[in-house]
Amino acid sequence: MQVTITRTIQIPDEIESINELEGRIHIFGLRLMREILCEVWQLCQRLRWACEVCGSDRITGEGYRDYGVMTVFGRVKLKRHRVKCHECTSLSQPADSMLKEVRGGHASIRFAELASLSGASWPYEQAATVLEKMVGDKVSHEQVRRLTNRHGQDAVEAQLREAD
Repeated sequence: MQVTITRTIQIPDEIESINELEGRIHIFGLRLMREILCEVWQLCQRLRWACEVCGSDRITGEGYRDYGVMTVFGRVKLKRHRVKCHECTSLSQPADSMLKEVRGGHASIRFAELASLSGASWPYEQAATVLEKMVGDKVSHEQVRRLTNRHGQDAVEAQLREAD
């Protein structure tokens, strides 16, 4: 799959410092990455346009449901298309198999790893503040706590499997 995306960034002529320029480009880059993820998600769904239950391609679109995912470039709202199968009459969402690795319900693996590393390094509130600066979006200390604890639990289970 090849996707071409062209965007223009508006930078005022009065930029005073490299830090101001860096901040503006960082925000633009985060927004652009969120936008690209949503556009490519739509393409991926079209490639999987079939019934998830029986595999039939005799389906009809039945709208969509939003699904929020926190990523290392902020929160994205994915439109999960729903389809009705004419063969088995089930309702499904064709690209849901791509969401099976989403951690903590609504966090990408990369964000979950970043959050757990931050949560293990600082108090949860401080870790959330640092993450907000990095990803350009609101992060709660509770989300950091849950992802950190889940990562720790996964590590314990992996060590127990290795010991057996």
